[in-house]
Amino acid sequence: MGKEESKEESKEKVLVKKEFINGEIAKIVAIFSPMVLVKYPYFVSLGRRSRKREILYEAVESGGVKVKWQVKSRDYLPGEMELKVWCWILERISEAPKPLPIDLYIPYTLTGIAKYWDMPTAGKTLSLIARAIENLHLSGIWHWIQKPGEGPNDLRYSLLIGKVGKGEKINETIIDKNALFLNPIVIKFLNEAPIKPSSLEEVKFFADKNLIALRIYELLGWKFWSARMNGENKVSIKYSELVKRVGLRQEKYKSVATQQLSRSHEALKERKIISEAPKWKDSNGDWVITYKIGKTLIKEMEEWAKKKQIKAHIKQLELKTAPQEVDYAIGEVLGFIKKGKREEFEGLVRKILKKPNGQELIYKAISETKAEVVNGRVKNKTAYLITILKKYSG
Repeated sequence: MGKEESKEESKEKVLVKKEFINGEIAKIVAIFSPMVLVKYPYFVSLGRRSRKREILYEAVESGGVKVKWQVKSRDYLPGEMELKVWCWILERISEAPKPLPIDLYIPYTLTGIAKYWDMPTAGKTLSLIARAIENLHLSGIWHWIQKPGEGPNDLRYSLLIGKVGKGEKINETIIDKNALFLNPIVIKFLNEAPIKPSSLEEVKFFADKNLIALRIYELLGWKFWSARMNGENKVSIKYSELVKRVGLRQEKYKSVATQQLSRSHEALKERKIISEAPKWKDSNGDWVITYKIGKTLIKEMEEWAKKKQIKAHIKQLELKTAPQEVDYAIGEVLGFIKKGKREEFEGLVRKILKKPNGQELIYKAISETKAEVVNGRVKNKTAYLITILKKYSG
């Protein structure tokens, strides 16, 4: 009976995995960004006249957590080109097995990054990409957090810690056979801290068209997780909070503030991130902006939720079926040798059962041992069976 139940549950597990690979969720390609880069301003430069070297965000967040976030750069704060390089990096990180090694490096060429964004591979473009990579290295982040009743946590880092390469040069920048090294703190974030999935298609669209729209898209995706839990299809955010998180100047007059965000809101509406123009409501010298979430973002959230549920379901199945399969297999082994203890075989049996044909391998090991015993070539069947099981566990 145990064997039949195990087969049925294994079949269900296979079907779930097949749906996970071939179902709707496969239609949206995700890139995963550390949550801190979603919540706080980093890619903020809008043009030569608006470029700044420093930005500071301070707030008391939910639960009384005090936060200070500061980005400083030697030349100018990261902007569009830095964002494009970072998106290129994120896509490669998203494809890599987890956890990422702490000494992770990413091979690259300047022409490869240019082609990824359909940009010209001329010298000027390559120089801009090289400068952006340098700026990701030179732009330092100071992230200070203090929870109530605890001491502060003080982090200082940059996204990249170095690069190496050799090959043809352009303006003293190597354009061939290069490697980028991520900061170990960033790798730790990607492995252990909250990360946010975003649609690669939408990120690439907004990165090319409207940097502020991209930042609002990321913020709406983050806040929509909470809203949808309460059955809401709207997200409200104060104007003062929005501009601080995005990295814009806070305007005093509503007409100027609405104009400040109008192009970004139009881009979000065009891509169906929001379904209509946002509503503005006065709030003690500030404004609350309410966004009605559009079909694109709703579909994304459903896909991310589905992916999460399927992974959780697979994990539950594995936890539920593994003990039954192990008990059954060990029962077969002990039944054959007529003596022995469970702990002699449990580790090997568990290892073999991780293989797709694990049960069959255990039956095969028992059969082989039985044949050798019958032929008189083996006197200690327990030791021989352990030897065969070790062979199949490798």
